Amino acid sequence: LELYEVLPEGHKIQNVVAGAILKSNEIAYGTWEFEMYKGATNNAPNIMLMASMPGLPTNAAQNGYMLAIDGNEKIYGYIVTAGATTAKFSSANGYLSNTGWTSFKVTRSAAGVWNFYTKIGETWTLITATAGSNPFTDNTYTTSMFTVMDLDAGDFVRNFSFKPYIT
Repeated sequence: LELYEVLPEGHKIQNVVAGAILKSNEIAYGTWEFEMYKGATNNAPNIMLMASMPGLPTNAAQNGYMLAIDGNEKIYGYIVTAGATTAKFSSANGYLSNTGWTSFKVTRSAAGVWNFYTKIGETWTLITATAGSNPFTDNTYTTSMFTVMDLDAGDFVRNFSFKPYIT
């Protein structure tokens, strides 16, 4: 089990066509940090921070939690149950810049409190929810097997790291 892993500085993951990239990850409580580049207006990248299996969020056997961005640059925090997504929160349209890098940090405490942040300048700022709530508490799923990055052509992820919550 790798308790802390960082993609080396300057390295990035890119899908040249739509598809998924997965990484073994058994961390269910802790901090996930990464930068994402949304490559085109109609792209809708998502990252299953916690995934029960190596597959897309729509797979009928998939359970976990996900950060997603839609074509309107709206950010969502989802719970995924048997391949169906339920939004725990969403931001306003245009929350981030299309074709620009955005830094994300997601934390989950031992009590199951989820916080989704973006970095503005040098400060981590809680994403403002226009529907649902950020932060939110959810302990439906307490184990993870993978992190799954579902990216469209032209999307990038870099500086991805995950750190466990240590009691």
